[in-house]
Amino acid sequence: MKFRTGITITAERERRVDFSQPFFDSGLAIAVRNETSAGHTDTFITIMKVISYSVILFFIGLTGVAHLIWFIEKNDSKPKSFNTRYAKGIWEAYWWAVVTMTTVGYGDKCPQKLKGRFVASIWMFIGIIWFAGFTATLTSSLTVSKIDPGKIKNLTDINNKYVAVIRDTTSEQYLRFHNAKMVLADNLDDLIGNLKNMNVDAIVYDAPTLMYIDKNDPSVKVVGEMFDKQKYGIVFPQEGLEFYKELFNIAIIDMQRNGGVPANL
Repeated sequence: MKFRTGITITAERERRVDFSQPFFDSGLAIAVRNETSAGHTDTFITIMKVISYSVILFFIGLTGVAHLIWFIEKNDSKPKSFNTRYAKGIWEAYWWAVVTMTTVGYGDKCPQKLKGRFVASIWMFIGIIWFAGFTATLTSSLTVSKIDPGKIKNLTDINNKYVAVIRDTTSEQYLRFHNAKMVLADNLDDLIGNLKNMNVDAIVYDAPTLMYIDKNDPSVKVVGEMFDKQKYGIVFPQEGLEFYKELFNIAIIDMQRNGGVPANL
């Protein structure tokens, strides 16, 4: 006796074989690589980039202001001015620039001349703007990182993405009507391998199979809703096994009426 189970019922297949009564409602689903840990890494990298760029800009501005204020205010006769020796005076100017920008203002060093006070005023405003800009940039970067428009979350996100399907399946037929870059696999192992090896962005296949893989393989994750709803049936040859097909049909109908418990044949 030759028959196959778990096959999607389609009109094209019905022309070549006989199907039993449908016994399972299914559909297609999308699976992607599970990059939860990578997502945390990306967030950390985003934070470090913002901090690094901000620190670089801060030290560039700090160096410029420190040298300018030292050149204007260097004076050994006034205790709150800066030492005329560069090696000592410039560090005093750096210290002043840091405490001024952070609004701490210890007052141990401060400009005495009009030009120096003008520079200090500008530096204070720059400090306010810098801290506000740093906070806004960090917040927006984290928001964009969380939204992550490049990731596939549902069917509409596969446009212009590389998506693998098994050739000559309903997945291939369905994907031909969507704007995705289709990659054909020969079998399920090949399909999953394409995803894990990063040859494609996602895979499309029967939802029950992908959900089983999702449950047992932490590196694969099903996303979005099931689509292109289908029915599974048992396949028989067109001639020769009509009696057995009838037995299966009766059993399937009984199970559907009795909540999954077959009646005695």
